[in-house]
Amino acid sequence: MNNKWIYGLFGVMAGATVAAGPALAAGMSPELKSLAAAANKEGELLVMWSASTMGGPKGAQVFQDKMNAAFGTNIKIKWAPGPSMPRMGNRVAMSYSNGLKSPTDVYMGFSRNMATLKKHKLFHSAPYGKYFPGWLDDRVVEQDNTLIRVISVTLGFTYNTKLAPFPPTKVSDFLKPGWKGKVATT
Repeated sequence: MNNKWIYGLFGVMAGATVAAGPALAAGMSPELKSLAAAANKEGELLVMWSASTMGGPKGAQVFQDKMNAAFGTNIKIKWAPGPSMPRMGNRVAMSYSNGLKSPTDVYMGFSRNMATLKKHKLFHSAPYGKYFPGWLDDRVVEQDNTLIRVISVTLGFTYNTKLAPFPPTKVSDFLKPGWKGKVATT
């Protein structure tokens, strides 16, 4: 595993533990201390996601501050604007398939996209249970220890009942003329 992949793994761990704060540094497992030291030595993490994902550049700054406080590191996170999660996953897969460097050190995406990307073997297996004993287990670590489920969502439609031209009852209702100019989506 090269440093970039270790570092990417560390970035995912930081994202999953942002709420832990400085208390984590005191109780780190030996495996996590070693991983944090390797990431700190590299010193930089490149993340690319849309401005509406995880707070965009401001969110990346929060991750940087919380990660450094939690792990006792001095890592600089560099955020770059990127496309939607599915499109970013496609860019990572295409780069990997062509022997190119990944455009991002950390990839976040929806579960439906991860299943497609898994076949490309983009994600490294890691001993998450050893990094965070008692915190991360089979309930959140998936796909042969390659993915961490941070949140689960049910996709659906939200609309203001006072401003809606009529209540939608099926997806095709949003294509009717009354909704023109009133729908926002990714």
